[in-house]
Amino acid sequence: MPKQSITIDPGHGGTDPGAVYENYLEKDWTLDISLHMAEELRKHGHPVSLTRVTDIRLTASQRAKLVRESGTAVCISNHINSGGGEGAEVIYSLHDERYLAALILEELAAAGMKKRRVYTRESTRHPGKDYYYIHRDTRPIETVIIEYGFIDNSNDRAKLSKPEFRKELAAATVRGITEYLALAEPKPPLSASVMIIDQSGRKIEFPKEKTQIIQGNTYLEGRELTNILGGKARWDADSKTATFDFKR
Repeated sequence: MPKQSITIDPGHGGTDPGAVYENYLEKDWTLDISLHMAEELRKHGHPVSLTRVTDIRLTASQRAKLVRESGTAVCISNHINSGGGEGAEVIYSLHDERYLAALILEELAAAGMKKRRVYTRESTRHPGKDYYYIHRDTRPIETVIIEYGFIDNSNDRAKLSKPEFRKELAAATVRGITEYLALAEPKPPLSASVMIIDQSGRKIEFPKEKTQIIQGNTYLEGRELTNILGGKARWDADSKTATFDFKR
């Protein structure tokens, strides 16, 4: 099955440096992380596009259009925070679930960043719409914003200023993305029948329509299995307990 494609958006660029602390610039760190991410994703077989690969400035409309027209499964918009906080946070759209953002943050925490939060933000001027244009104007692409840490926090800055650590963060993000896409992949239908053999040696084929495949594992419906084996299944709504009776 072909791998799903991904867009990477290195925040800021050119005359827009983003967050600044002394000689450290957000635009440089986001591009570095993004290029490492692209390399790692390609190793996993994912086609990758980037909104920029050099130090150029993009307008909001140019950036959003590149993402929107990419046709990719997801977009990762990379940023470095400022404002006195500490740690990594991931922001997802009002119109998406939090799973991708949460998986990425867990991986960033495992790589060594303090876990700040996963959240979504609604526009105060336009209720029901996303606050950030990269969410609002890139639909239907699922876009998440990653803030890897705070450039004005000494702990975060000490980590983010190290090229090897930025490479580790890129790899951590890729792990979150690939785990998410693997969970989202449609599972193949059950190809083999499930044969049940009771105590007397009688063989009974379990109805395929009563099975479920969850994360690659096949599960049988308890009530149906009990009926096939000659038992009775009872549900007590008061105690919220199920009884499977095989007494003869």
